[in-house]
Amino acid sequence: MPFVHIESVMRFVHFLPAAYALVSVLSFDLRILSVYGSPVGREFLSELQTTKNKVKYSLILLWLTGVAVVVNGYLTVPHYLDNQKLWFKASAVLILTVNGYFIHRCCGYLKEGVVLAKLDAPVALGLNVLGVISSVSWVWACFLGSAREWSFSMPFSDMAVLYALSLCAAGCMSFCLHQRHARKRS
Repeated sequence: MPFVHIESVMRFVHFLPAAYALVSVLSFDLRILSVYGSPVGREFLSELQTTKNKVKYSLILLWLTGVAVVVNGYLTVPHYLDNQKLWFKASAVLILTVNGYFIHRCCGYLKEGVVLAKLDAPVALGLNVLGVISSVSWVWACFLGSAREWSFSMPFSDMAVLYALSLCAAGCMSFCLHQRHARKRS
């Protein structure tokens, strides 16, 4: 098997955990919207735990396969580490890792019978921010894996601006949805 085919397989294997986590996160986001104004039940909490585990293991695999892809690139492509997209993708995965830590710490607020729309404003804001960062960052991690045209051409700062705009747009949507549900519950 020619070496170039092995690189394609490595990239695909690297993409799989990101895609799996993205589907898991976005599916659970929809599940959250379906129960946002209702008391959280045991089934929801079980789904939350399952989703957290899927994403945690996907993130571990993403780091492991990512290191393999980077080492391979470093050994086979001159100036591989000069690729700004590579560094932005690493930043996005680092953000996902740190955000995941905080999500695991903050999920203690979600107990059976809690109504998400009735959470105190600071708690609701914190959970929404963590959710927005997670969803947007997983989308970006997957997107950057396929955005070959950005390699060696898109500056890190331009990607950072687009990422920040994505976070702002998703944050506004999340805030509006929370406000809508909170008003319904009042």
